[in-house]
Amino acid sequence: RIGGARLLDLGSGPTIKHHVILSKYFNELAFSDFTEKNREALRKWRDGEAGAFDWDSTFRCVADLEGEEENWMALKESFRNKMSTIYPCDLRNPNPLHPVLSKPFDCVTSTFCLEAACSDDVTFDRVIRNVTSLLKDGGHLIIVNSLRQSAYIVGDVHFSSRSLEKEEYIQSLKSAGLDEISWYEGEESAGDHLSNSSGIYVIVAKKKPA
Repeated sequence: RIGGARLLDLGSGPTIKHHVILSKYFNELAFSDFTEKNREALRKWRDGEAGAFDWDSTFRCVADLEGEEENWMALKESFRNKMSTIYPCDLRNPNPLHPVLSKPFDCVTSTFCLEAACSDDVTFDRVIRNVTSLLKDGGHLIIVNSLRQSAYIVGDVHFSSRSLEKEEYIQSLKSAGLDEISWYEGEESAGDHLSNSSGIYVIVAKKKPA
């Protein structure tokens, strides 16, 4: 039930893997990140440059899950052809893609990112409003993140994250003009040595008409 012309991922990091399974439902895939190094990693793979990370195992896995293992190369090339702009982004800016003024997207996604950009509830509410502003009316927001996570580790660097309960999250989404909210929860986690989360959740919400 979710698809359309244009999808934007916010806070992509250097990875495309979360969107391989989504790619056949959209005509254009845009990515974004706060850091130049992550954006450069995305550009290198999109443009087929030497030294780009090899995502072939991800494409093989998705093709296998969908019963089309022999077509993984076609999936890879279709994905690459759909990759468009790679934006700088700052979720705390009222226009997260500033200085670019983009037309609204059919779908906006964010994976393991939003809470990490927030130090308190006021900032989180503002970030949700900023993200929602990038959606067209009737467009969908998809968020994946860790449950009740206040800290995580990448390499040997420690980061903080805003820990929220389901009810707080849903209230923030409603206040930003989203409804038809679905919440899915699982037990998967990064492990106690990487994160203090208690699992993982997926949110799907639809932007109400203005």
